[in-house]
Amino acid sequence: MAISADDTDLVDSTHAFFGACFHLRDWLQADASVPQGVGADAATLVNTDASLKMCADLANGLKHLVLTHGTRTGTPISLSTDNPPTVYDAGGVPLGDAAVIADRCIAAWDAFLKGHGLL
Repeated sequence: MAISADDTDLVDSTHAFFGACFHLRDWLQADASVPQGVGADAATLVNTDASLKMCADLANGLKHLVLTHGTRTGTPISLSTDNPPTVYDAGGVPLGDAAVIADRCIAAWDAFLKGHGLL
């Protein structure tokens, strides 16, 4: 069955979310108005939080097509074109609904930013 235009928009929006969510780390590292050390703490968060690790691997996979370094999750992962989009590991095992993972990423960043006095 072909995916509809609405499904394509949903998948594109999901891809865009994970890219922007992961790159918040880069912004925090580059923003001179952010207290020193926050960027390093952001990198640590992305490398330790399970949902943000998936986010980073999805974002890097979308950006580079083929990852040239190891994955944070330990296995290549991908985002389906299903509605709702689902995250799968390299063996095709579902790791979770992309919206649930996105909610967890938002919660992790929210707690991080509040903890550093940025929200």
